[in-house]
Amino acid sequence: MIEIKKIKEVIASRSIRREDNENKIKIVIGKRNPILNSPDYYCLYQIVGIADEKIRYAAGIDAVQVLQLAMVMTGADLYKLKGETAGHPRWEGG
Repeated sequence: MIEIKKIKEVIASRSIRREDNENKIKIVIGKRNPILNSPDYYCLYQIVGIADEKIRYAAGIDAVQVLQLAMVMTGADLYKLKGETAGHPRWEGG
């Protein structure tokens, strides 16, 4: 398995903070890409500033579905982290 160290083309990002205001957390979603020898797509996403900061990916049958799934998976990861860390994530600015 290849470890990806950086998302090269970021198409969306959002900053959030923990409830205790100590950690700034950034969500980064990369450009969707076709899967080699497949009609499907994947896109990379990362949550920076909390937990392992590992780059993960979502895969889907078209360019829209893969972006929807990346957002759903990011939400699921944040929900999981909420139980593992002190302070619930909150959108920046309210």
